[in-house]
Amino acid sequence: RFILGNLYDFDPDTMMPSMGGQKHPALPVLSEIDTWALHNLQKLMTRLKKAYEEFNFHIIFHELNRFCTVDLSAFYLDILKDRLYTSPKNHPARRGAQSVLFDIISALARMMAPILSFTAEEIWQHIPPFRGKESSVHLADFPAPVTEQINESLASRWENFREIRDELMKALEKARQQKTIGNSLEAKMTIVAHDDPQSLLESFGPSLKDLVQVSQIEWGTEIPPDAFHSEKYPTLFVQAKRAEGKKCERCWVWSTTVGMFAEHPTLCDRCYEVMQELVSSV
Repeated sequence: RFILGNLYDFDPDTMMPSMGGQKHPALPVLSEIDTWALHNLQKLMTRLKKAYEEFNFHIIFHELNRFCTVDLSAFYLDILKDRLYTSPKNHPARRGAQSVLFDIISALARMMAPILSFTAEEIWQHIPPFRGKESSVHLADFPAPVTEQINESLASRWENFREIRDELMKALEKARQQKTIGNSLEAKMTIVAHDDPQSLLESFGPSLKDLVQVSQIEWGTEIPPDAFHSEKYPTLFVQAKRAEGKKCERCWVWSTTVGMFAEHPTLCDRCYEVMQELVSSV
């Protein structure tokens, strides 16, 4: 439902270069996490094709369930919400997210069709139309992996990040239990780290706060007395406290720029720019 709902204004024929889309001014731009999601999708296709050929239907069920709940719902889609909901309509990053969602849902419908025939057909009928789309999912070919989208080194990097991210989430949970924050976007995270955790987290640059889903992140040198200390990564210390500034009513991110704009006093600088763009396009 989330994926289909966010494809309401997506036209694969004009917006996806892989399908010949060259007509739209904002062709998709993929971020690293988008590339990771496509890698996982190709690996899923390979595993499911083998399982079908060997009649291992329990493997098919577990692989589909793990991909949808662990990789998508609990991670990729959760992080994607901000980009989909708050970016300008034709922003290349938003269109990039939509292009990945289109690839995922069209492949999932075809992969589940043999065992979830009615569900797969219902999904297929709601997927945006595109050139060559069969009238029924049961007339479509099983999806074939795109080898160019398989990147094992990237997958390893993101697997390491997800393990470290789980430790960062523990700091947020500690702050929730102490009633310091409620929603994670109410948090400012201070990280003191060395060695592998530091180098990996720093490599994500400004996008790290979006991947962790907090409003602000800063790197510290002194370990805060109430910091969470990771047992899995002994050189990682994390403190979560109330974010600075005010909550933007549009994106819910806390920012010190909220209140700076007379026309929109409840918006942050990012959302203010989006609103200005909308007004100018009318």
